[in-house]
Amino acid sequence: MVLAAVGVAVASALSACSSTPAPTRSLTPAIPTGRGTASEKEALLTTNDLRAIPGAPTQIEVDSSKQPSGVYRDPDQIAPCGEKLEIPASSRTEIRQFGAATVDGFQLVVDVSVAKATAFVTAWQKDTRPGCPPSRSLTNTGSTQSQVLVSSIPLPRLVNQETGALLRITNMGQTLDAYGLIFRSGGRIALDVFLCAQPLPTAFGNGFALRAEMMLNASVGIRSSSA
Repeated sequence: MVLAAVGVAVASALSACSSTPAPTRSLTPAIPTGRGTASEKEALLTTNDLRAIPGAPTQIEVDSSKQPSGVYRDPDQIAPCGEKLEIPASSRTEIRQFGAATVDGFQLVVDVSVAKATAFVTAWQKDTRPGCPPSRSLTNTGSTQSQVLVSSIPLPRLVNQETGALLRITNMGQTLDAYGLIFRSGGRIALDVFLCAQPLPTAFGNGFALRAEMMLNASVGIRSSSA
């Protein structure tokens, strides 16, 4: 199936999901990969990085041939509580997908002006309001999905800004949990999304966030401390 999450859609096929078919043809083009800078690539976790995190899903890996490929922008991008909010775009965006039996996801890194990056993350933070009503949006395949903000996600605070949300997404009769993590270091934004058929282990979620923030800082020349 193709399921949208936090303004971007990733092709997902999780064995624990409903067998109800969903359209697989996107009405929007895939975001081109391999166009990012060398330093943007340094902010992305590798298979070894992911597997070294405690609680990592079995056999998780990046760019797996077993996982459907393709990351698409939704025509109707919204923040956790439904505010219209487009993810900043750049011709130098870098993307890396990853997956395992019960999780699919991707990492996206983009460089924009500090002012634009700050405004985007600030708006996302303000629209992460636990208890807000469900919202609906149009996906890249033309279907309508609903999302509910389950909770905000506490993060390590090693970067200039960070925000995290756990969403429950329903589309074409299928429901998944979507974890959306956004980090900003200067004008560089990292968006990390997990689409899960079952909850992520807490140790893995915490370890991923810590590693992602440290690598983002390192990619722009900032030394992080995990203390």
